[in-house]
Amino acid sequence: MMRLGVLGGGQLGRMLLQKAADYPLHVHVLDPDPEAPCRPLCSHFVCGDFRDAPTVEAFAKGCDTLTIEIENVSLPALQRLHEKGLRIIPEPEALEHITDKGLQKQLYQRLGLPTAPFVLAETATEARKAAEEGFVFQKLRRSGYDGYGVRDLSQEPTPLEGPSVMEQKIRRAAELAVMAARDAHGRVVTYPAVEMVFHPQVHRLQYQICPCGLDPQVEQQARQMAAALIESLRITGILAVEFILDQEGRLWVNECAPRPHNSGHHTIEAFDISQFDMLLRIALGLPIREPLMRSPSAMVNILGAPQASGIPDYESFLLMVTREQVFVHVYGKARVKPLRKMGHITLLHPDSHILRKKAAEWSEKAYIQALPDN
Repeated sequence: MMRLGVLGGGQLGRMLLQKAADYPLHVHVLDPDPEAPCRPLCSHFVCGDFRDAPTVEAFAKGCDTLTIEIENVSLPALQRLHEKGLRIIPEPEALEHITDKGLQKQLYQRLGLPTAPFVLAETATEARKAAEEGFVFQKLRRSGYDGYGVRDLSQEPTPLEGPSVMEQKIRRAAELAVMAARDAHGRVVTYPAVEMVFHPQVHRLQYQICPCGLDPQVEQQARQMAAALIESLRITGILAVEFILDQEGRLWVNECAPRPHNSGHHTIEAFDISQFDMLLRIALGLPIREPLMRSPSAMVNILGAPQASGIPDYESFLLMVTREQVFVHVYGKARVKPLRKMGHITLLHPDSHILRKKAAEWSEKAYIQALPDN
């Protein structure tokens, strides 16, 4: 059987493993956390740092193909392994452009894809100066995700330390995302766009809706832009592309991620091929096709309660969700922290308006508390 290596053992890897059980695969996982969510499900687990080149290269010796569930891995190790002939999804050259948000933005410019006007800042002092010139939205170039490494300097004037992208604010009507996939034969497919609703303070996804009710021409444009980006990067694998829809109805590329993504979790129940299934088919060298939607859906993130810290109280939460067409995914994290992603719920319903209402209601109570101290 093929041996698939995964750098990262978090919830994305866990959901990948759940689908991998349907295929002739041995899945090896590398993660620094001895209690990583993937550990109980994988064929072979190595506790180690995926940012350390020798560790990654030693881990890869037992693999036929290597993929990632987090971008912050050792790129030099992947480049050397790729040069030696190991199949890596996504290719290191594409990953190099995506792991640095500054290179990402420059790539969008070169490809002629609309993106928010920006400048690059090396220091907090430069970031402060850029904010004074109207580039008020700060993103650290590396290691930022899920709202970390992002700051609106018009609301919080102290800039983050480190090299940053400084963007002008777009007058947003909505935030959208499209998942694209490209197989080894160069075939590209896309999923319908989703609308994402974010937590107003921490910039973390609360819930999303699919289909999102876009004008069909805007929907087509978003899917075409996502397809153009994965094709231009020559990625074998999947790519999540996030967009801003402004108040004039124009689309702007915001960010992308070359791996399974929070904006694609609904595909597990709502489509005949999930984002995880799509990635596995690509890893196995199988041809891909357009996924078919089974039902409109909403996905709600389950977060750690704002004051929760300790052992998660999953049982109390699960008692809340014994309802028809509510699908629960708990990520198996050993500790709950304030606003940490602990799982998600997918809701299915034929009426998108009802779904939107239900998603907003669930987002107000989808929190995991900590068990009381003994």
